[in-house]
Amino acid sequence: MDSDNKIGKKEAIYFLLILIINQIILNIPKTIIQTTSTGSILNLVEVGFLAFIISIIIYKCFKNFKNSDIIDISEYLGGRFLKTIIGIGYIIFFALVICTVILKFISIIKVIYFPKAPHLYVFLFFFIAIAVANFFGKRSILKTNALIFPVIILSLFVILFGISRTY
Repeated sequence: MDSDNKIGKKEAIYFLLILIINQIILNIPKTIIQTTSTGSILNLVEVGFLAFIISIIIYKCFKNFKNSDIIDISEYLGGRFLKTIIGIGYIIFFALVICTVILKFISIIKVIYFPKAPHLYVFLFFFIAIAVANFFGKRSILKTNALIFPVIILSLFVILFGISRTY
């Protein structure tokens, strides 16, 4: 693989953080409050604790398989058949996650900014922007994410301090 197609650690971290921040800002607080209402803080502590425990378990399991991913481990455990099943499962899983996230994002953007526009127009607006960005290559998208990340963090702190009086 060319070095042009590989992304650096910084770019990958910025890309994942932008995705996570997007989910945190747009979806997670609303979902947590709707689901658990007054127990939201307790729920966050419990989920954080469980995530920490699960992360430790996963770390212990992967310790014996250095430089391997789940596909390599499935090939080691079940041969080519299990590797194919796990690979297809991951493709289906990521396709469903991507579709769900895009639909939630479009519906939120539609409600906030374009209440009278059909979902298809909002989707096409973002799809065309993504297509144009991909025309310039993956590196340009990842470098843009690395530039945008500090601005997003700064704007989140400004928003947090701006609404801190209402807490």
